[in-house]
Amino acid sequence: MSSGQRTALKQFAVKLLMTSKPLIRRYWPLIAIMVPAIFLRLYRIDAGMWYDEIYSLQVYFSKPVLTIVTSLENPNNHILYSLLAKLSMWLFGESELTVRLPALLFGIAGVGVVYWFSHERVDIKTASVASLLLAVSMWHIWFSQDARGYSGMITMTLLSSGLFLSLLESPKKSLIVCYALSIASACYLHLFGIFTLGAHFILWLSLDRFKFRKELIPAIGAASIASIIIFLLYAPTFGDMLEYTRTQGHITAGRELTTGYVLAMPFEWAGWLDRPIIAAPMVLLWFIGIIVAIKNRPRMAALGLLPLVLALLFTWVLGVFTYYRMLSFFLPWYFLFAGWGLVWCSSMLGKSGKGLDKGFKPLVFPALAAGTILLACMAAYPLMDYHRLG
Repeated sequence: MSSGQRTALKQFAVKLLMTSKPLIRRYWPLIAIMVPAIFLRLYRIDAGMWYDEIYSLQVYFSKPVLTIVTSLENPNNHILYSLLAKLSMWLFGESELTVRLPALLFGIAGVGVVYWFSHERVDIKTASVASLLLAVSMWHIWFSQDARGYSGMITMTLLSSGLFLSLLESPKKSLIVCYALSIASACYLHLFGIFTLGAHFILWLSLDRFKFRKELIPAIGAASIASIIIFLLYAPTFGDMLEYTRTQGHITAGRELTTGYVLAMPFEWAGWLDRPIIAAPMVLLWFIGIIVAIKNRPRMAALGLLPLVLALLFTWVLGVFTYYRMLSFFLPWYFLFAGWGLVWCSSMLGKSGKGLDKGFKPLVFPALAAGTILLACMAAYPLMDYHRLG
């Protein structure tokens, strides 16, 4: 290499470093969080498959593409995931890792999406806590290692909600395309993604009230385009869906929607349903975070809570069965609200802590965050007990 080439390479390296500094400064917490997130999702990812994975592999992943996109005789076919798993198997061969590879990639990406969304919409502290809680979440680790569409639905629904908020604020053609593709993908990964799309329509309606204001038309236009795409994608399966609803959809298998089921949800998401006292701090932070969000970011709070409300209403009205994992689209919101509540509590303690030494006040937030994250880590430790997670 000549001296001129070395000089040019050195100048390029310096320029790249200077350009990257703002990004590194902004996202360094995420870079640190991604290390344990990736490790936890790779750990034991080659463990033996469980029933739903085996069923999906035999009945869907290994079948022709046409069969995959036209079959939905039961909810086990998360169609877009089945297609991605088939592609992964075609590229790398059939193994536990290859059928789970799309879930792994969606799961890792999901931690980044939570950080991006929280950082853009709230603050860096909330983003750091929420993404770290998701990174060590028992549920999210499982979904990232499960050859099903849950980790994809989690990532794409949150991404689409962030893009939808951006569309409401600053309509751009690129945002319209990205939003339509993200929410359509979420729904094609799992039908329950439709409740997030429904929340987007309701939010638009609450803001526009059918006046069709010019600045809000791109948002509803993008949601309408996505709805058409989703309809066309699922159209070949309508016959199977109707037959399933008629013959099996009302079989609850002990998962009927009751008051106890609903009250147990925040404890289950914390990972400590069997020990509610341990889950109580996380649940309290989650509840406080919801109140703070409704007060300070009502649009954002609506996008987080409405899909869950719609899904529960759907389950209750039609009497169809549900599992907690079908409601997994709420998981990043759960930790976002918990992170928000934690930041608010640490702020209040710092302001009102008259008995605290000035040197200890800056430690309030790290101490609360460390304790909360420790509880989440303890819940994730006994991975994996699929029967318990059912």
